[in-house]
Amino acid sequence: MLAFGQFILQQGSWEGEQLVSKAYLEKALQPSSSYNPAYGYLFWLNGYEGGLPPNGSDPLETVIIPNAPDDLIAALGYADKKIYIVPSKNMVIVRSGGAATDKEFAYTTFDNELWAKLNVLFGEMSW
Repeated sequence: MLAFGQFILQQGSWEGEQLVSKAYLEKALQPSSSYNPAYGYLFWLNGYEGGLPPNGSDPLETVIIPNAPDDLIAALGYADKKIYIVPSKNMVIVRSGGAATDKEFAYTTFDNELWAKLNVLFGEMSW
């Protein structure tokens, strides 16, 4: 999971070889429709308000993960498997293991709570 996150962070390049075109990744990391601006191609995009969350509930009035940086790109999987990619910080964070909550959706309160704790841990980073 970490290698995949790093691969996306490196714009589709691995060990100096371009494996996925930068043009494709640019499209994948932008809203794929006006219906859900928080979703690209298989990635959730944090900097867009008014999207539909991964659990299919009511449209958001804010970004997907308010405590996270606006440029956060997220792969949110079942049972709280996560890949968070933050290009502005050259950062990839991965979470695997069992579900963090009693709900096993791709999107739970875990996401925002984690980023709140990271903000405390690292000080209020200027995301």
